[in-house]
Amino acid sequence: MVSRCKGISLPEVLQVLETLAPLKLAENWDNVGLLIEPSSPHIVRKLMLTNDLTQPVMEETIKHQCNMIISYHPPIFQALKQLRTSNVKQNLVIQCLENRVAVFSPHTSYDVAADGVNDWLISAFGELRDVKPVTALRDPVSVNHRLLDEDEILRLKSQLSCNGTTSPLSGDISYVSRNFASTLNSKEAIVEVGSGRRAMLSRPLTIVQALERVKSYLALPFVRVAIGEGKTLDSEVETVACCAGSGSSVLHNCEVDVYLSGEMSHHDVLHATSHGRTVMLCEHSNSERGYLVHLQKKLSLLLPQVEFMVSQSDADPLVVM
Repeated sequence: MVSRCKGISLPEVLQVLETLAPLKLAENWDNVGLLIEPSSPHIVRKLMLTNDLTQPVMEETIKHQCNMIISYHPPIFQALKQLRTSNVKQNLVIQCLENRVAVFSPHTSYDVAADGVNDWLISAFGELRDVKPVTALRDPVSVNHRLLDEDEILRLKSQLSCNGTTSPLSGDISYVSRNFASTLNSKEAIVEVGSGRRAMLSRPLTIVQALERVKSYLALPFVRVAIGEGKTLDSEVETVACCAGSGSSVLHNCEVDVYLSGEMSHHDVLHATSHGRTVMLCEHSNSERGYLVHLQKKLSLLLPQVEFMVSQSDADPLVVM
């Protein structure tokens, strides 16, 4: 199970992750970044991507001899006053340290970044136009940052190759980081970042057509749906909005035809439907997990020295029976 990749130091991995989506984009209440750090030097050869760090994911990580985990949700959120194996969350931290596994969590920094989780989720509806955040960040510095798409990564790799660097991070890490920063901060790269996404469909769909697209995109057999008052499954959809995870506060009073989220409170669903808006809910982590496959492709291009895996044991705890 030992990776054939030669690996790269943990600080260099963190430098690339920071360039993809700066941690300052995260919400103030969030706990993002490097949460568990083995003693130096720590070389990352194999990295596990997961939505949540659970015991099955931990066992999978150890089985495949991964040196690092990127857990979308932070496994450490509140302060730990002790580390005991009898406590599930504390025991996960213990196992990471004992097996020299670093843990990084991006969470809301990936939610608000362009080409991040919410841009991935809104794409469930197909071809779109005028895609923008539901609530844009006010920080003028933040709007210069976004995740590079795969074409931009390949273009940057080509530029680095022309300068004598065969691939990102195979040469001077500071040089590569400066090139990433230049690309991210160029005028053509300035885009709005913020919470949720709203968009117009390039071609109108019926509610049932939009629903089937969402189910297919997320690979789910069922999605919970609340039809807006005065609407039917054959009613036309022209505008949509999404918020990965819990969408109640972000989507509240957003004037579109359909909301897509993982979960919303009972009363927020009633509020939306009373205004003629249809709500589609796919459970919290189901609205986020599929993004990991796209992140795996992107990171594999940026860090060819590291082998990336998407956890096969990570799953939403709620199922329909």
